[in-house]
Amino acid sequence: MAFTDIDTDALFSAMFGAARREAGDAWSELRGICKIELKAIARQIKEVGKSVSVQDVTPEAGRAILRLSRANSGMVLAAMTPQTIATIDRVMGSALAEVREPVRAAMGFDLL
Repeated sequence: MAFTDIDTDALFSAMFGAARREAGDAWSELRGICKIELKAIARQIKEVGKSVSVQDVTPEAGRAILRLSRANSGMVLAAMTPQTIATIDRVMGSALAEVREPVRAAMGFDLL
């Protein structure tokens, strides 16, 4: 497999489902913004994978980019909802954990 095998819609769907499960009662407050942020992260995963595969960035830089993206998305969610950083961190962590293995299989290394 390669980065070209990464389906961003499938990544988003898996992350969205995991986020919904983790958020529980807070989901109604997080849903709309979480949808936007997770779609962006799914696209970024593929783009970072592409950049690593053509050696525009190192795997370490790719991981750093995605860590910063996760942190940024968390801040957006925290700013736009009444949820705490701890809740948002759990939700984002669950979303990314859901796709960690398929992304690793596609990329051949741990990107997330």
